[in-house]
Amino acid sequence: AFRGSRARGVSLRLASRFGDLARAGTSFRVPMTSTSRAVSCSTESGPPPWINTLREKFPPRFKDAPDLYWLGGDRGVGGRQVHGEDSVFGLLHGGGAFHDPLLLLDSEKQTVLLVLKTGARTAGHPGMTHGGFTSLLLDEMAGQAYCEFVQHARGPGVTANLSVDFIKPLPTESHVLVTAKVTSIDGRKVRCDVRIVDGESYYDARGEETEGEKKKKDEKDENVFAKATALFVVLAKD
Repeated sequence: AFRGSRARGVSLRLASRFGDLARAGTSFRVPMTSTSRAVSCSTESGPPPWINTLREKFPPRFKDAPDLYWLGGDRGVGGRQVHGEDSVFGLLHGGGAFHDPLLLLDSEKQTVLLVLKTGARTAGHPGMTHGGFTSLLLDEMAGQAYCEFVQHARGPGVTANLSVDFIKPLPTESHVLVTAKVTSIDGRKVRCDVRIVDGESYYDARGEETEGEKKKKDEKDENVFAKATALFVVLAKD
């Protein structure tokens, strides 16, 4: 009885401060609605067609490990791989944080592309990928862009700053595309632009939109889940 009266007292005090939200107590749940973009990325009917389109159009960044990219390529100074055998991505992949990774290289646009399916148990809010995991993907791909376009000439670099904008919820259990490119090099400072997008917006296999229309959507972030500017610093050689 004491516990019950104490709980009611706490509930009333919370209600006086936060209103109906607190009165709902433990039964309150955030209403979840599916966005049109989340529906388009659903994996219930299998991978969307744009994945095969990208696979056919662009080569894997590491041909020796196309499906487990963190194990491929040359390591060390002058190499094109940022990860070692102790990479956290092996742990995350084995634990189901993401599935079906495919790292591709778009040489024409000087962009690296990562296709993957977000895991079922990577949520913050129900059905929405945790922002920390989203940030990890952005940082990871900034590193891949650095390694592809800078590391072979300048040597290894590390993330000094990552500024993230969360545009809209990234659904769990969905296929998405992460793109990254180097935008500037100033001495030891290297900046990258990174985005998590609906893959079909990057390369429309159906040919239903002109490049101008795609550009307008990109400028409005209609196809973007999250984006970031990453600052890398080339490690001093001494």
